[in-house]
Amino acid sequence: MNLTTSINLLGFNNDGQILAMGSKQKRDAFKLAHVASRTVFANWPASNTPIHHASCFDFSPNNGYFTVANDRGRALLYRVKHYNTV
Repeated sequence: MNLTTSINLLGFNNDGQILAMGSKQKRDAFKLAHVASRTVFANWPASNTPIHHASCFDFSPNNGYFTVANDRGRALLYRVKHYNTV
């Protein structure tokens, strides 16, 4: 459940509450952490989340969405339910 390779991708969302981290070296090696509670989201990514080898990521301006691009040329979009999408 932990990242076991070096981290190549690292960044905060726009309000600094979520830290995203990932590794390009290993398949599906990506995690999101809640900074204030110092916890990693255990429910994401799930075993069927098709991240593969992440190449970059970003959060939407209001933090309601999160996208991860992968080595297959896909940009996967996820909803962050903690934030309003207005």
